[in-house]
Amino acid sequence: MNDSTLHPLAHDYLKRLKKAAANLPRARRKELVGEIEAHLSEALPADASEADVLNVVERLGEPAEIVAETG
Repeated sequence: MNDSTLHPLAHDYLKRLKKAAANLPRARRKELVGEIEAHLSEALPADASEADVLNVVERLGEPAEIVAETG
């Protein structure tokens, strides 16, 4: 599963993460987004429901918090 095949809510989460990580060095930003995208791909089946996605992204936390912890 890649970014284009993720549930729309997961895709939106990645977009918000990319925006929150805009000030990180490019290599670190790509690494972070790749890690989270891989996690979403592993955690969500192809037929994930909206509730499934919301549960997973809630456990991940807000994108800005993830970026702040990466800092």
